[in-house]
Amino acid sequence: MRTHARRDGSDWVLSGTKMWITNGGIADLAIVWAQTDDGVRGFLVPTDAPGFATHDIHRKLSLRASVTSELVMDDVRLPGTSRCQGSSG
Repeated sequence: MRTHARRDGSDWVLSGTKMWITNGGIADLAIVWAQTDDGVRGFLVPTDAPGFATHDIHRKLSLRASVTSELVMDDVRLPGTSRCQGSSG
């Protein structure tokens, strides 16, 4: 797990990377799993958020039918409502 999220007041701040994300370079919204103090949680991340970037992966040996990307988050600030709610709260 290379992506971490920490609380900052009522917001969350995400940092880290995700690799081999299908259509990551063309999506408007990403679902990102990140390590928190309470375990792994999911977050809805708009791809136009400050600190969010994608890098398309070229020269692949397979998976050529779709865009494959690396997602990079550098202190992406999200409101508390961006955390996905699950059975653990």
